[in-house]
Amino acid sequence: MAQVKIKSSVFGAIVAGLYTDPNSTSRDGGIHRVQGTVSNAADDSAGSRYLLVQIPTSAILLPETKFDTESWGFAACQLGIDEDPDALYTGAPGASDVAPIAQWGAKWNVPVWQQLGLTSDPLKTIDLVSIAAANATGAGSLKFDIVYANYL
Repeated sequence: MAQVKIKSSVFGAIVAGLYTDPNSTSRDGGIHRVQGTVSNAADDSAGSRYLLVQIPTSAILLPETKFDTESWGFAACQLGIDEDPDALYTGAPGASDVAPIAQWGAKWNVPVWQQLGLTSDPLKTIDLVSIAAANATGAGSLKFDIVYANYL
């Protein structure tokens, strides 16, 4: 059997058997962390939309992404996108360490548009939102810690 030396797509082309330097965009591909809070009022209605963050569709949400729903002012918490409000999480509030990666399975290391179940890349930034399924039960807040890699 032949022994081979093969590089990933992170590296440039093999020239005369020599390895070239890694592509700096891919190699250093920026890890981004966005932490924040969004608040709701006690009289917010079903269908209220809370924009958490906008990220590029080429980004890959990492396992460190977490949500704290302990103080959310609704009987249910949905986290996702406009097209699929519970693509990241759906459940009763009260959890301090909601990690969407638990429901992704094999989709953990693909661009966010695939992680969220879209059929094609919309080629724009994507809004991560919480959309109220029912009226608020009280005032509250939702904390988020969104960690993603972006290689483009």
